[in-house]
Amino acid sequence: MDQITDRLREVRQRTGLGTRGFAHELEQRAGYQVSHSSVAQYESGTTVPAPYADAVARAFLVDPRWLLSGEGLPERNQPSEVERAFHVIARTVQRIRAAPSTVESQFDAFFRLSPDLLQIVTPEGYVVRVNPSTERITGFPPETMLTAPFFDFLDPDDRPAARRVFEGLSDGTSPVEFENRHRRREGGFVWISWVAAHSDGLVYLAGRDATERRETHRALRLERDFMEGVLAVADAVVVVTDQEGRIVRMNRKGEELTGLNGHDAVGRAFPEMLLPREERGVWAANHRQLLEGRGPVLWESTLLVPARPGIQIRWSFAGLRGEDNFVSHTVGIGTDVTAQRSMERELRANEETLRAVVESVTDGLFMMEQSGRISWTNQRMSEIFGYPPGGLTGEPLDLLLPEEVREAHRTLQEGYLLDPRPGMMSPGRWVRGRCKDGSEVEVEVLLSPMDPPELGVVGRVTLQKEEADST
Repeated sequence: MDQITDRLREVRQRTGLGTRGFAHELEQRAGYQVSHSSVAQYESGTTVPAPYADAVARAFLVDPRWLLSGEGLPERNQPSEVERAFHVIARTVQRIRAAPSTVESQFDAFFRLSPDLLQIVTPEGYVVRVNPSTERITGFPPETMLTAPFFDFLDPDDRPAARRVFEGLSDGTSPVEFENRHRRREGGFVWISWVAAHSDGLVYLAGRDATERRETHRALRLERDFMEGVLAVADAVVVVTDQEGRIVRMNRKGEELTGLNGHDAVGRAFPEMLLPREERGVWAANHRQLLEGRGPVLWESTLLVPARPGIQIRWSFAGLRGEDNFVSHTVGIGTDVTAQRSMERELRANEETLRAVVESVTDGLFMMEQSGRISWTNQRMSEIFGYPPGGLTGEPLDLLLPEEVREAHRTLQEGYLLDPRPGMMSPGRWVRGRCKDGSEVEVEVLLSPMDPPELGVVGRVTLQKEEADST
């Protein structure tokens, strides 16, 4: 036995093959199937089956007598043409016998394990076979699917289109993609995206649940339409730029202010097209800050529109991050503040004029809140009572009265503020006032409530003529 195992090992070693390759060649050349582990066992002392020894002799042209008993020469004479033909035919028959079962087994495994819906249907629409995923997705068991045409399981509105797909299929035509709504056993429909192909008189269908994808697309479409609507009616300029500052998108308000068509603006540099040269440096610094992930940034600029010079825009820019979490675009919202800035300049001018008038009068003027505290005085008011400019702001009005009358004054003041009316502060014309240094002056105080009264009271203080002359 040891000699046989030695000769078997010698034959394999002469081929230069390992046990796995030797087993494969044995099957290919002699049609004998054996595992590589059995090859190793036969070479290590395990009883050698006679069919195995015969297959080795035929496959590798070894004299069987030498292999079994050691008699004769190891190599046999070259096979005749008839023997070669026999071996070829034997191997071919072996492959033919193995192929159908192997292919069928692989097809069954694929059909059973595929997560997609797989169906085999006649050209007339009758279902021949369905896979388990069909029941998982639609809820219909195979026995139900096999009792009715494929089209009966579709939404009635989708059946004509599906029939046209079937009518256009034939051997040799390319697969066709289509979608429709397939009934669910528990009610309702599921969207299925199909691929259909025709072969050997049957229609092969592969379908995938497209409900979630369609819902996602629908939600994205609604969101896009909503954003388009917002951008269209927004009373602000909306500009999207890329990392280089080129315009990617500009809304209708931007077109109105600039006089440019949005399509013409795409691809052009934002600062060169919309900003004066002296303001582009500010934009560049803000743009770098956004690309570094720091933002949003706010600033104002003049819009470079020759037909409408002087347009002031207040910008708010933020970075838009891509899938890599880096800023890929910036979006800016610009509000036209031209009218607002013009009004502010006018108000400042009016305020300066009013301040000049107020400061030029010879009487003291003050404003008092509902709390009884002074909120503003002109310079003359401070001079009358010996305080520095602004020194009375925030102080109670009764600070300017002698201490012995302050308590009574507070009571009168509370009553007055409940029903304020224009008039003298005192029933008599003159009131004693207390200065910062403790001295007293005779003054006339005229009060007038603001509109609305909750804003407080305006007062005018006039010195007695003799004291006014002395000051």
